[in-house]
Amino acid sequence: IGNICAQWLRLHGCERVIIADIDDRKLEIAENMGFIPINSAKSDMVAQTLALTGQQGAQRVIEACGLPATFLQALAVASRGGEVVF
Repeated sequence: IGNICAQWLRLHGCERVIIADIDDRKLEIAENMGFIPINSAKSDMVAQTLALTGQQGAQRVIEACGLPATFLQALAVASRGGEVVF
């Protein structure tokens, strides 16, 4: 689901798409497709995303996992006026 959402974002004009997951296999596939992978089990996904966006946050965020923790992360990485889809 996350990979499909990333492809959808790219089709809609997002030049840089960041994917966070805990599965290295999925992240490798995402990286091979040109997305920026973050393993959220091994690092702070929020801090890395903010660093990658110049502390501005992401303009569009899709939460595709459905866990309370990832809902909070999605809100934390969204830019001011950014869109979040749960």
